Amino acid sequence: MEIAVERLDSSNVKITVTVPADVVDKTVAKTYKRIANEVKIPGFRKGHAPPRVVDNLVGRERVMVEVQEVLVNESYAPALDAEELRPIDEPDMGELDLPEDGESYTYVAEVAVRPDLELSVYEGLEVTVPPSVVTEEDVDEEVGRLRDRLATLEEVDRSIEAGDFGVLSFEGRVDGEEFEGGTVEDYLYEFGNGRMPDEFEEQLLGAHADEERKVVFVIREGTANHEYVGKEATFDVKVSEVKRKVLPEVDDEFALSAGGYDSVDDMRAQLREQSEQRKSGEHMRRVEVEARRALLANLEEDVPEAMVSRRTGEMVRDFFNRLESQGMTPEQYSRQTGDDLEALTKEIEVMARESVATDLALESLFRAQGYELTDEDVDGEMQEMMGAEGDVEQMRKQFEEAGLLDVVREQAMHRKATMWLLENVTVVEREETEDEETADPGDPAGADAEASGEE
Repeated sequence: MEIAVERLDSSNVKITVTVPADVVDKTVAKTYKRIANEVKIPGFRKGHAPPRVVDNLVGRERVMVEVQEVLVNESYAPALDAEELRPIDEPDMGELDLPEDGESYTYVAEVAVRPDLELSVYEGLEVTVPPSVVTEEDVDEEVGRLRDRLATLEEVDRSIEAGDFGVLSFEGRVDGEEFEGGTVEDYLYEFGNGRMPDEFEEQLLGAHADEERKVVFVIREGTANHEYVGKEATFDVKVSEVKRKVLPEVDDEFALSAGGYDSVDDMRAQLREQSEQRKSGEHMRRVEVEARRALLANLEEDVPEAMVSRRTGEMVRDFFNRLESQGMTPEQYSRQTGDDLEALTKEIEVMARESVATDLALESLFRAQGYELTDEDVDGEMQEMMGAEGDVEQMRKQFEEAGLLDVVREQAMHRKATMWLLENVTVVEREETEDEETADPGDPAGADAEASGEE
């Protein structure tokens, strides 16, 4: 296969592909055989009718149109890979000629490709992140989580207080109408966990076992069922039991039951070590995110809208596929969270733009450092994708045939540039004073789409 590339401007190329005559002839023969297998031709066994008979039955033009489609489909992506061209949109091939027996086949495609943008600055970058320090209070919190996990409940002869558990049965209505899930029997409810509106809990505090109460409130914004906002909810509630949480004492026996620790000191030492490992990982992820954003701030040109549009589509599809895997439709997600799907898509588009720009900034850094991708780099990236047991050679062949080797190359470039960035960025640590986002560009907030909320 012969390939010629002409760059039309900074982000558009014309690629001319010539498929050898022997490949054309083999494709013609395979196409005739396939069509002969698909249609019933009197006097011939399936797949054995000669080309002239197939031509008389379906027309030679149809055969050669299919040959053309095969030749283009099987050569275009490998030609892009061979020239390391990374398209960002569908190609414009115009009106293609039909191939001829015994002759090579040439076609021309114009396509927008991934641009080589420039960075104004990439050295001397500085980022500020919280310090990776584990305090005694952090260890206390870990111990507290273990205590909570091993806590028991005991029945008490008093009224419900904040933090208690109550065994509740209730029937609920909205504007006088019953609703799905509104009738519950002997439900162990923890007061203060936020599963029900504050008004529901407030009107049950002070209730005793065997007491019945009517709870009435207007449903506010934030409810899982958006269509109920502003309507009156009524619950007829019976309290069967009142229970309080009993936390175990922190002693050597507790340490043993909590995780097989030898003693309280051993437990605290191991919890500290685990916390340090976790915080160290979080610290490195935060440094990487902030370093990428610092680099991105110095990208000189705008990213192509075609890339943003494609990345947005991918992220939206991924988001809705995750919803589907949880058995939820987009409409159900919108009703339960109150999030408008159009607004969510716009939010994803913002993240997609940042994600694309970050990729292009890393690629600019890669070029600025004079790096070149080696076969070892690409094979290493594929090994990372597959794990230790994967066959790199087989995977490379599959990627080449599918025209997807450029995806692996991009990831290898990003990895190499990120390593340089992390080695050269100046990290300033300071105490965190407010919640800060640590997520890398590309993952919509709340994408877990967990169906939690008020009933």
